[in-house]
Amino acid sequence: MHCIDGIDWLFFDLGDTLIDEDGPSAQRIADLQEALAWRGRKYSHAEIEYAIVQACAEFAPRAIARAVEVLAGDIPIDGILKEAPYRKELERPYPDAPAVLQRLSTRYRLGVIGNQSPGTWTRLQAWGMAPFFSVCIASAEEGVVKPNLEIFRRALAQANCPPDRAAMIGDRIDNDIVPAKALGMRTVRILQGYAKVQQSRCDEETADWTVTDLHELQQLFITYHGEEAPPYDR
Repeated sequence: MHCIDGIDWLFFDLGDTLIDEDGPSAQRIADLQEALAWRGRKYSHAEIEYAIVQACAEFAPRAIARAVEVLAGDIPIDGILKEAPYRKELERPYPDAPAVLQRLSTRYRLGVIGNQSPGTWTRLQAWGMAPFFSVCIASAEEGVVKPNLEIFRRALAQANCPPDRAAMIGDRIDNDIVPAKALGMRTVRILQGYAKVQQSRCDEETADWTVTDLHELQQLFITYHGEEAPPYDR
């Protein structure tokens, strides 16, 4: 196992990392099913979900758009996607998220680096998670999206943290692990959501650690070799 000594900051992705996207994803598939059927393409929920999973496995930058391209054939997809928006109001934090963040925040400084629509900080406040974060860098407000290295650089600069003193935690190899490693950050991949089907193809795509859920993440950073990790220097 790698040593975690020297990490001061933990940066989190949000979707399928701290935030459960199962609700919006299920609704979107239902909306896609209706939009495709109206255009003469009838698919089951399972068939649409499989197309999304395959697009994730292929590292498609926009898995939904790629899946709809496959399912729609020669039908233009813009109208279909417009009829099946992602409904952020259906998002919910994973049940363990607030408690895990609270405990991690006693040992590390925490930040967010996420591809998010406007209002990320407001949503974190509504979920009761904002007090645990010292930095929140979101694509809508920054005008730059992952995997662009610039969004990571801005988070590190705001935290006044060198890359080798930080870890990035996220579900996607392409958006979270690869760019963070390229900057010298340490990386944790959490196997949640559709992106868990992604398979690393080289060292640059292989996270330093892999966990299955937030409970396992807490064990990694709070308890190491059976001992409590030392608190950061505030």
